[in-house]
Amino acid sequence: MYQNFSSCVRNRLKDMVHYALEKRKKMPSWMGETIWEQLIVKRSTPEFLQISEKSRRNRSCSSSEFGSSLHCGGSIPATEHARLLVFFFFNFS
Repeated sequence: MYQNFSSCVRNRLKDMVHYALEKRKKMPSWMGETIWEQLIVKRSTPEFLQISEKSRRNRSCSSSEFGSSLHCGGSIPATEHARLLVFFFFNFS
């Protein structure tokens, strides 16, 4: 049960940080200033940028005749998966 909770929290935190960095492009109120600055520095390193670009190319899979990768989303959107995880975690645990 603890492992399941940790996994859900890890994924949620990752999504929240991604939203703050990519969409809003400003520090969220719940994050400390030093942590925010460390994230910005980490994301600007050549190693991070290289891994990021490699992952972006792997996800795009533009060499196939169908365009982007067809096996990464599942049958329902990721937002629906997140909603269901929260629902089942709080209602059945």
